[in-house]
Amino acid sequence: MRVVDVLRTSNPSAKQLTASWTLVLMAFTSFVLLAGSARAQTFKVRYAFNGGPDGSLSQPFADLAEDAAGNLYGTTTGISCLNGCNFAPGAIFKLNTNGKLTTLHTFNCATEGCMPFSGVVGDKSGNIYGTTQASGLNGGSVYRLNATAYETLHSFTGPDGKSPQSQLLRDASGNLYGTTPAGGDFNDGVAFEISSAGEFTVLHSFAGGQDGETPIRGLVMDTQGNLYGTTELGGGSGCTFHLGCGTVFKIDPNGQEKVLYSFAGGTDGSSPQSDLLLDRAGNLYGTTVVGGGLGCQGNGCGTLFKVDANGVETVLYRFTGGSDGANPVAGLVTDGSGNLFGTTSSGANGYGTVFALRPNGKEVALHQFTGSTDGANPMAKLIRDSHGTLYGTTRSGGNVQCPYAIEFVPGCGVVFSISLP
Repeated sequence: MRVVDVLRTSNPSAKQLTASWTLVLMAFTSFVLLAGSARAQTFKVRYAFNGGPDGSLSQPFADLAEDAAGNLYGTTTGISCLNGCNFAPGAIFKLNTNGKLTTLHTFNCATEGCMPFSGVVGDKSGNIYGTTQASGLNGGSVYRLNATAYETLHSFTGPDGKSPQSQLLRDASGNLYGTTPAGGDFNDGVAFEISSAGEFTVLHSFAGGQDGETPIRGLVMDTQGNLYGTTELGGGSGCTFHLGCGTVFKIDPNGQEKVLYSFAGGTDGSSPQSDLLLDRAGNLYGTTVVGGGLGCQGNGCGTLFKVDANGVETVLYRFTGGSDGANPVAGLVTDGSGNLFGTTSSGANGYGTVFALRPNGKEVALHQFTGSTDGANPMAKLIRDSHGTLYGTTRSGGNVQCPYAIEFVPGCGVVFSISLP
């Protein structure tokens, strides 16, 4: 019996859009965010982790994936910081439409890998792929899981990358792409590929400075095979402690990297940690954690931005740190009407939000987390099903009796949904 028939992730490559396992979430099906949505949406906790066998201390940081039957798949990191940071291996889970959670795999740090900060992607044969930040004495791994076996496809050693946190991208030929925030020729991170035959290639070693450094999230691909992503640091002379405030970059099929935009750290934003959303016109959309204004202790509370094919950046929204949220870490999803949906990791009393940005530039907080049973501090990108329902995770909150937590917020995290009118 296969683990999963089809796993759908948000923001697939354009090559993936032609494959049979294409993500419905990016199909641009018709959906309209009504004027009264802020009062009409329905928020629901689908599952609250308890810190035990369901997630080996839980804390889901990563994006979810959905199969054709509506089952959700994800990972837990296993980090607990309530009484000093403790590290457990983490797990891969499946949550069915009735809210029953099944632990598909619990990691073994010594022999496999542990602390999976990324979610999973799947293929037509039911294999699940992902990354772990650590693995024994090495610097993390890329893995494959099926119904009978767990397999390490690659263990990072440093020169080839280190400590991956990115969601993998899988193209229609079965090649996998991702990033690591460290390692490489200059220890500033790499972009890599693992071919369908299992051959590992470093596509680009980031050099810091104007080239960019510390790519945290994953990559997207256009129809020509170009890859796009962000680096948290580097890119220029702003934010001088790290020789730059982050970049948006492109890697062509020949492995040539080009910085499309370097953030200056002011009103344009700073420190992007999100992956990118690519539209049919070649525009890229993402978030910056800080910058954009004077709020949030003078650092700015973060932005939503667009970078066009010519490298021109437009700030679509600047967060204020109030009810609209602050410090968006994750990327964005969209619908067929041009609405953008995402999460902020803080703001709204410190616990974060789920938001919509309408085409007219108005931001709507769809849910403000309370830090209690509804969850707190979402770090993952949302996914969106064919009915317009949004799904996501929070790294803490939920089961307030859970003995493990992060930053003194009770609870081990939740899976939630928001149904929109």
